[in-house]
Amino acid sequence: MFLRDLGLKSTCLGLMLVLTTACVSTGGDSSSSTSSKTNSTKIYKAQPGLSARERFVKALEHLENGEEGQAKAEINAYLLAVPKSTRARILLDQIEQDISNYFPKESFDVKLTSGESLSTLAKKYLGSPLKFYALAKYNDIDNASKVNIGQTIRIPKTSQAIEVKDGISSVKVRKPKPFTDVVKQTEKVNKDKPIANTTESDLNTAEINSELLNPADEIANELSEEDVIDKINQALDSRNFDVAYDLLNQLKEFGSLTLITRPLAVQTLEGKADKDKETNPVTAANLLTEAGELNSVDNKSLAAFKDYRTAHNLDADNLQATEQYAMLQKQLADKYHREASSAFRRQELDDAIEKWNIVLDVDPNHPSAKLYREQALELKARLEKIKN
Repeated sequence: MFLRDLGLKSTCLGLMLVLTTACVSTGGDSSSSTSSKTNSTKIYKAQPGLSARERFVKALEHLENGEEGQAKAEINAYLLAVPKSTRARILLDQIEQDISNYFPKESFDVKLTSGESLSTLAKKYLGSPLKFYALAKYNDIDNASKVNIGQTIRIPKTSQAIEVKDGISSVKVRKPKPFTDVVKQTEKVNKDKPIANTTESDLNTAEINSELLNPADEIANELSEEDVIDKINQALDSRNFDVAYDLLNQLKEFGSLTLITRPLAVQTLEGKADKDKETNPVTAANLLTEAGELNSVDNKSLAAFKDYRTAHNLDADNLQATEQYAMLQKQLADKYHREASSAFRRQELDDAIEKWNIVLDVDPNHPSAKLYREQALELKARLEKIKN
């Protein structure tokens, strides 16, 4: 489903990873989880001996290549191991639903540009790169991996797609907790001093003394958003990540993180995760998963991938990190291999080698990248020898 280098189709078969998510069939016995029928004669069985992560990747590979029956078998088998995977259920839903029910009939056209694919369009307009398969079906594309620069793609007019097309932000601002929520929270924390049978109109700021407010609430009331941002910067400068993290939680109460504050949040989360990884790897993995989400919002895919990869290595049971790691590994391997191949054809060897280095960092077992990087290094050495 990602764009492939047209001159190197045969070498791109080693790219094994993409996105994440699907939906288990309802009604059926357990045997339907490891095999599925797409017609009256052929039965598809999941490949034996795969780990959950390997099976998820395999399902994505089959779905990307339009092999729906085998993809469904692998997804159902994956859901036996990871039954709460919403990403796997999203993928399965795309297979099982009629596309006329999945997307509205009305659409608008976009043209694929360099570096774009069905997955990037699905992420941009439909909210998830996992919807690449439904987008392929919507456009009558049998193989999501075989799309070309300049190709016209119909985007269904969902509410989100229209907002993106019209340049309207759909990000919901997280508002501070209402006054009544603060009162309820203090009731739970201060069981010896409950505020019983009291309405909001009966209370005022003077009546809620410092014994009822927790310190975080007091600081949030005293500091402006700019003050909190300034204090986070100070804490980061002194590498006091615990203080920065507490301040970050206060900052969130002012609303959604912005283009300016998200990098501060990422630095805080990554710094605290690095500090806590030895003593509490599960917590550190959760922090890095949040950092990965924020990097993804700003389209910093490589940085997000590194966050998810480290989170997965710290806690293999962190399902979100593992699935996002698999998704981005495939996406980035495709992207940089394609760009490296184009640079190689233009004989921009340093650029090609640099990009293949990224591919191999993302996926050390990528066979095509290894082969072509070696060819680029050999050609560079020969050219330098000729010059000398």
